[in-house]
Amino acid sequence: SLQNVAETVFPPGLRGNRQESQEKAGLDKKRAKILSVGQREEPSIMRKEFYVDKILRGQLLPFISECFSEGNYRFQQDNDPKHKSHLAIEFLAKEKIIYWPTPPQSPDLNPIEMVWHEMKHYLRKYAKPKSKAELEQGIYNFWATMTPAKCAKYIGHLRKVVPEVIKRDGRASGY
Repeated sequence: SLQNVAETVFPPGLRGNRQESQEKAGLDKKRAKILSVGQREEPSIMRKEFYVDKILRGQLLPFISECFSEGNYRFQQDNDPKHKSHLAIEFLAKEKIIYWPTPPQSPDLNPIEMVWHEMKHYLRKYAKPKSKAELEQGIYNFWATMTPAKCAKYIGHLRKVVPEVIKRDGRASGY
């Protein structure tokens, strides 16, 4: 299953500077791959047009083509308005991207949320970046620790979470 989301990281050392770093990544049972790291190309809030053109078309399609040419994947993203926009949903349908929608407020159903959590912990405790360059290097260093065993653990976590979410009628599992 391919899991892909974008996340803005504000380590404590950079919060006052309001430097934003935008990470996009893919995760499956065998590998984790950074699609991009760095400051947003678009200032302020990312718009749906930018998301579809630069992220979905420019990064997701090549990633799927490279890693999942046989079509054995599920694309997942959170419920950010630009992700659920008509423009994005139409693009996913037109490109025949196998999409797995999730209920609102469901990070427990999104394995990459666990990766982001671990990455933020790593950045705060070990990397402690004081500049954009140090932040980016810390992100790359963290991603170098993403072994196939870790990836399988994150994806495998769904086997525990999904039945619990079903039991709770779609509410968060508590995991």
